[in-house]
Amino acid sequence: MENITKCAVAAAASASDSCQWVPRPDYEPVVTEARISTLDETWATAFLSPAPRTTEAATVVFRQELQQAFNNGIPETRGVWRMLTSGNGCELAEQSFGSSAGTQIRLMPDLAVAMGCTPLIPTKVRCLDKFRTSLLALEKPQQCAVAAPEGSPFHGWMNIRELRWHG
Repeated sequence: MENITKCAVAAAASASDSCQWVPRPDYEPVVTEARISTLDETWATAFLSPAPRTTEAATVVFRQELQQAFNNGIPETRGVWRMLTSGNGCELAEQSFGSSAGTQIRLMPDLAVAMGCTPLIPTKVRCLDKFRTSLLALEKPQQCAVAAPEGSPFHGWMNIRELRWHG
């Protein structure tokens, strides 16, 4: 029986500086239904049996990160796949993996559909950035400078100082 903690490295039997747990040396999961997103090729899912940190089979979400390394003294950039989380059912498609520029980071919609789930595609509002130089598509912003349509009584830019979101 392996020690189950939050510090696993999928399919690798090596320790890291921030992690005391090391997978069993004989840990070799069976990988089925592995997919890379066609919308953003830095996202992938795979069905592993058993999944890391458990004895059960589960879908695992991976994200590719760019990492600087040296190859014979020459610096290069490599893509390293990191496991984010695992689980069964559609909770993986509903989970947030942080935020970027005011928008929640979620599993790519094509991977959610391939898992048989309805992807969460949030409604976004186009707002001016804080320097008022470009428009950003933000999910549930708290404040926003927006342009009203030209034909409306209040055409031009408006600064909405407080937005409350429901549902």
